[in-house]
Amino acid sequence: MTRVKHSLKMQTMVCATNRWIWSVRWGYHLSSRMASECRRICTTGERDMDNNHGTWFDGMWQGVALYVGNTTQASDAAVECCKVHMEFQLAKDGSQWLELERSNPAGYCQYNLRAFSENARLAANAGLYNVWSYKTVTNGSSIADAIDFLLPYALGEKPWPYPNIDSVSWGSLWPVLRSASVALKNKKYEEAACKLYKAEAAWGTPLWVPHTAAGTPSTLVATTLSAHYETDILNLFEPPIYDVTC
Repeated sequence: MTRVKHSLKMQTMVCATNRWIWSVRWGYHLSSRMASECRRICTTGERDMDNNHGTWFDGMWQGVALYVGNTTQASDAAVECCKVHMEFQLAKDGSQWLELERSNPAGYCQYNLRAFSENARLAANAGLYNVWSYKTVTNGSSIADAIDFLLPYALGEKPWPYPNIDSVSWGSLWPVLRSASVALKNKKYEEAACKLYKAEAAWGTPLWVPHTAAGTPSTLVATTLSAHYETDILNLFEPPIYDVTC
């Protein structure tokens, strides 16, 4: 129960931080209070869990530490993501063996891989640690290997062989591919991201994006994925380095 409580606090804090990014009104006192709360929560949570919970904790820890200006802890989080969670979770072929044992392995593999990519993106942007290129000492696997393991299934080149309690969807993989295409300079990932994005757009997947009405502060509103991959908000933040058509 304690772990769940702290995890929810961390998620709430991260959501609040994301909303602040889009807000045009941010008071000094609220910012100070949030920074204080971030510092306190940074030492708690699901850090000792082996699966995606631990990976996401590192990402939250790193993001909050960067927000409050603690680059030492942010760097520690990035290193821990690699030397603890990658080392334990990634098999030699890039599979995430712990997530494959779950009742919804396709979803959880994407979810955990998203956490790895968020850790990598944060660390790269802050110049802390090269999570993208880290290869495990145990078997030499990396984020790229984890992506390459899932990609043939996501693109329909191979049938998903693991029991899945829910229908298999690959909509959570395209943001990982987008970031990886830039970080690892891999055009194949950009092309795959575009294809998966268009597939999700066809399903009308909900997405939270910033919206500003005339004379009002920016807020997050629910919309659906645009049919125009090139103008998606993620591409605006992290411009693609390859010109692809899908």
